[in-house]
Amino acid sequence: MRSAPYCINVLLALIMLLTGEMLAQSTIIKLPKTDTTSNFIIMNNNNETLMKLNSDGGFCLFGNVISGNIPATGSGRRLLWYPKKGAFRAGTVSGSHWDDDSIGYNSVALGGSNIARGDYSVAMGYNNSAWGNQSVAIGEENLASGNWAIAIGKFSVASGVSSVAIGEKSVASGPWSVAVGYQTTASGFASVALGDPVEAAGDNAVAIGHELYAGAKNSVALGNYVDINPEHEGAMVISDASNSKSRTASSGPQEMTMRFAGGYRLFSNDECSRGVKLVPGGNSWEGTSDSTKKTNFLEANGEYFLESLSKLRLGSWNFKDQDPKQFRHYGPMAQEIFHYFGKDAYGTIGNDTTLATADMDGIMMICLQALEKRTSELRMAQKALEVTIGELQKANEKIAELENLVQLQQTGYNELKGEISKMKNELKSMTESVNEKLQENVAQNR
Repeated sequence: MRSAPYCINVLLALIMLLTGEMLAQSTIIKLPKTDTTSNFIIMNNNNETLMKLNSDGGFCLFGNVISGNIPATGSGRRLLWYPKKGAFRAGTVSGSHWDDDSIGYNSVALGGSNIARGDYSVAMGYNNSAWGNQSVAIGEENLASGNWAIAIGKFSVASGVSSVAIGEKSVASGPWSVAVGYQTTASGFASVALGDPVEAAGDNAVAIGHELYAGAKNSVALGNYVDINPEHEGAMVISDASNSKSRTASSGPQEMTMRFAGGYRLFSNDECSRGVKLVPGGNSWEGTSDSTKKTNFLEANGEYFLESLSKLRLGSWNFKDQDPKQFRHYGPMAQEIFHYFGKDAYGTIGNDTTLATADMDGIMMICLQALEKRTSELRMAQKALEVTIGELQKANEKIAELENLVQLQQTGYNELKGEISKMKNELKSMTESVNEKLQENVAQNR
């Protein structure tokens, strides 16, 4: 049995707790023991515990979830436990934000003028509203109106089902959307917007960075100053921060667009020593080709490459799954390239289904070198032939001179021969004349 003074003190304390009227002096209730077996308990007429205060300072308030009225309404500062709805309020409220019709079952509101209207909702900070069931609003003037929505920060709104808005002036209005940052908007179904200010308007769209707009379904905008047209479904645009006055935009659906004014580097091994790069302002890829990183070098047989090149089936073609009216190509077949050029003394080069542009460039360089060798040899032979032709021309000129000389000599010979013939004729005539005279003289002398 407890003493009569103790019971009187407890009764007085209960009266003051229930009425809320406090006298000018302090009221102290001392528990009879200092160990944990001595507790302060308040019960109702049915012996149901309403409040329990342990000697170590721990306490618990109980309530009936079926019936009961809200303990206080209207504006003011208070710590409020509403057993009927299992709701808890602490802080300052203006107006009717903490009245019965603005309190959700099993909800919590802490701070100043916060509203936790949804069942199982939480509102903490200043002037936040958690209207959706199982919603959370934390910070300043945030609104979580969608069921299972979360709004954290300042002036952020999570109105979509299971949406999340974090930051300042972020809006997640699409179902299952996420908006994080400053002035971010995720209005598409299951969309994601991170940065400032960015918008993911398309369903399943993603926008991460600065000044971005992903308006198409299943589109992705990353980086800085990007626009994706709402009609360009599946487009992906990535842009750097090199020029704030120029926006990088999509130009068609299912397309990837990138702008990096500092160039591109793509590596294909762990050490980042193999790959390709596109230098600033460039329009073609550069591949790693440092001679100090190469080994097992073999000289190529250029004549074999040229002979093999002549055997390739070259022409135009299209892939079987593409429209020939739109997608035609020129080039060789991978099987033939691999057959003629796919192996050397050390190993395998490429395969029989794909072509590597660097290897194709190498084949063409070897063929060009072989052609240059042929050209050099032909040029040398041509020079030797030109020398021979020159010598022949000189010989022909000498022969012509000799022929002219012979012709002149022949002419002189013919003239001399004529003169001799003439002289012979004249001599013959003279001889005949002399003989006639001799005969006449002989005849006369007889």
